[in-house]
Amino acid sequence: MKEQIRSRYLVLLFCLSLVIVIGAFFYSKKAFVTDNIRINQEGEIETLSKGWYYIEAGKKIQIPGLPAYIEDDGRKSLTIYRDMTGTVPEDAVLCMENHHQMVEIFVGKQKVYSYGKKNKGPIGWMLGNVWNVTDLPEVLHGKTLAVKITAPYTPGKWKLPQVILGNHNTVTQMIRDDCLDIVLFSVLSTVLGLFFLLVFFLLRWKKLDFNKLDFLFLGIFILISTLWILTDSKIPQFLTEQFAPVYILSFLLFTLLPVPFLFFLRQICRHGRELLDFLSLLFILQAIFCAVFYMAGIVDLVKILPVTHILMAAATVLSIFLCLREQIRYRNRDTFFVLAGITALAVGGMVSLLAFRPQDSGDNSLFFRCGLIVFYVFLCYGSLKRGVGLLKTSTEAEAYRILAYKDTMTGLGNRAAFDRDAEALQLKGGLGVFAVAVFDINNLKHTNDTYGHTAGDRLIKDSACFIKKAFSELGECYRIGGDEFVVIMEGITEERILKAFADLEESTQRSSEGNAEGLHVAGGYALGSSDKSAFVYKLFREADAKMYGTKERTKR
Repeated sequence: MKEQIRSRYLVLLFCLSLVIVIGAFFYSKKAFVTDNIRINQEGEIETLSKGWYYIEAGKKIQIPGLPAYIEDDGRKSLTIYRDMTGTVPEDAVLCMENHHQMVEIFVGKQKVYSYGKKNKGPIGWMLGNVWNVTDLPEVLHGKTLAVKITAPYTPGKWKLPQVILGNHNTVTQMIRDDCLDIVLFSVLSTVLGLFFLLVFFLLRWKKLDFNKLDFLFLGIFILISTLWILTDSKIPQFLTEQFAPVYILSFLLFTLLPVPFLFFLRQICRHGRELLDFLSLLFILQAIFCAVFYMAGIVDLVKILPVTHILMAAATVLSIFLCLREQIRYRNRDTFFVLAGITALAVGGMVSLLAFRPQDSGDNSLFFRCGLIVFYVFLCYGSLKRGVGLLKTSTEAEAYRILAYKDTMTGLGNRAAFDRDAEALQLKGGLGVFAVAVFDINNLKHTNDTYGHTAGDRLIKDSACFIKKAFSELGECYRIGGDEFVVIMEGITEERILKAFADLEESTQRSSEGNAEGLHVAGGYALGSSDKSAFVYKLFREADAKMYGTKERTKR
């Protein structure tokens, strides 16, 4: 037992180490800058972090470096400038993120790029955080580069992005590299989500109820969270020109994200389901409200976002409370992995918030995604473990059910199985010609008294074997007493019954040759119609009477 526990913990530690290794790989990719080792480098990119300034009251205010965060309540937009010197790469482009702000780029007095002015929704603005890439003129030396930032939702507060200069191919490759970890995460989580949906449909197809709804809700949750992360990333810029559908879908998916998780938790928690249902209803109604009222131009999605955050905080607190109560009060071990997953997700979210700095343009959601991966792992492991437990319980229950209707000595159906099948046939009716055969072992008590119960048991087993061999193709065989057997036959002819009796007689005679105990089986059968009431038991009594008649004649 100790060895099994040790082995299990070692496997869990190994899985944890793999997660840490993968996390370290992606974190180092984001956190550290080294020399470029790529073969066939297409060109270098230049980070224009120094030399920027803005004008305030006619004076130049130097910006220490980009990215930066500036607050000034006296203006609606902020324009930063940089005096350009030197040459620019061939096919030069300027690249920056907008951080949910409008961006305009000027070279001298010429506007070369604009983003956000046309992104007017039914109400409010659809800005998001995208890469803004614009071509530059071949000659920049001696000209002033200006970037105008407008923040419609946070006037007087500007998050100035990192500005990157390079050729088109190099910048495109940089953006692809920036999306690589999200692509990998999305592919793996999509496969995982589809796998759980496949498990659900297989269980449904096989009509097995091994917590199949757990797999359904878990698969939907993983797929929705994956789609939300994709729509909230820069990846859609490689796939579509239309930002509005991506923007709206991202918001609405975010509001619906907790619903399948709450459905999943409802399957596990034995108490508090009314609260989970109520909270799920609130999220669903909010998603419908946001979609309808936003498209009607009544409510801005950005303004309703704090309500979503409050509901999510309530869902997190309620989930932790219910899991703790199930663990402590009701001894429900299934909630342990859910609680561990929520804790990992909460830690990832808190680290992301602590790591967030307005002047930093790094990937602030990296830790949240790591927490989400751990969350997936705990939920998946817990769900699979619960499914295996239910499968084991169901298998044991099925084994007990089979044993309840089976004679353990002979493997034939027992008296309970005979009564069950007889009642079923009575209800079915209309089966045409029907027959019941009854058998009894002669002199079983004498064999037990003379040769011992082992010899008597051998007679019972041999009799069952010969009866099954002769009659199994004609009907169902049962042992309903110590030495009594019954065969139920549907749609049978008397010729086939007589042949089976002859085969049984031949088998018992052959077995008795050279056997001191001997084996003699008396039998009788009755044919009749299945249209009469209680026909099975009526035929059974007739066959039983004939069997005893045969038994008496054998004794004489």
